[in-house]
Amino acid sequence: MIISSKAIKKFTIMLFSIVLISMGLVACESTEQPPIDLTLVPDDIGQTGDGLLKENLEAIRLAYNLPAVSAMIIKGNEILEMDVAGFRDANQLDEVTINDRWHIGSLTKSMTATIAAKLVEQGFISFQSTVSEIFPELVGEIKPIYKEVTLAELLSSTSGLKRDLSGVWGSEWKNRTESLIEQRQEWTRRMFNTRPATKRGKHLYSNGGYTIAGHMLEKVTGIA
Repeated sequence: MIISSKAIKKFTIMLFSIVLISMGLVACESTEQPPIDLTLVPDDIGQTGDGLLKENLEAIRLAYNLPAVSAMIIKGNEILEMDVAGFRDANQLDEVTINDRWHIGSLTKSMTATIAAKLVEQGFISFQSTVSEIFPELVGEIKPIYKEVTLAELLSSTSGLKRDLSGVWGSEWKNRTESLIEQRQEWTRRMFNTRPATKRGKHLYSNGGYTIAGHMLEKVTGIA
């Protein structure tokens, strides 16, 4: 598989975004970042199996001044190649390995949105499906202002919901024993009983909204 120079430019931009979000590493001492040197990025990434994946990842890492990057080439259900380059921390004290676990953080949002688009395409749900349509059992238990909030508004963080429930990182949610579906149902009920943080239609980044969007998807498919 040969990737063109045009594709690699898109690839580097994608990697840059992913790594900035997903790498929970030690911050650099200086807040000033050196300019990006795209001359370090090869024009042609090469061919699967040529043994140059690590070398090319290192070039991308250096071009964007990143602690570490990882990548894999997949065809169907088979991993053709997988490699890493860089260090576990910004001080370059410990090299990253292929067996390390990577914190994916808010990349779950893009995954949730992708799944939502596929389910819309397959007819399970609509982007205009409302909270009251998907969760009729919650009507009367949540603030009326949220009844007509749509899947699209939850995915675009324009529902008016605040970022998180208070205490989201505390012991309560870590120590709950109910199933994940039951926990998300309780989260949904509580979130829709909070005061709006902004007007509906105005963007405000919301982790809680995406949790609810994911719960809408598992509700219509029956798959957690």
